[in-house]
Amino acid sequence: MDPTILSGDLVLVDHNRNYVAPQGGIYALSINHEIMIKRIHPLHSEGKLRIISDNKKYEPVDYEEERVKINGKVIWYAREIEK
Repeated sequence: MDPTILSGDLVLVDHNRNYVAPQGGIYALSINHEIMIKRIHPLHSEGKLRIISDNKKYEPVDYEEERVKINGKVIWYAREIEK
């Protein structure tokens, strides 16, 4: 999720929000047992979720909703100012 969330950042996930809101957002999710944090945009009319990385090196990918397990919504993140 670089540049939004960097490796080593602390992330707070609300596990009670394990569904995608109509406006989408940033979520902790798993696809094929791989856990990741990504931006999700729902494509309800198609029954799909568009998985988006803020890193422009990666193209958005659409998955059938049932293939994506939503672990929770990212509600906060922080990073150290200096190491």
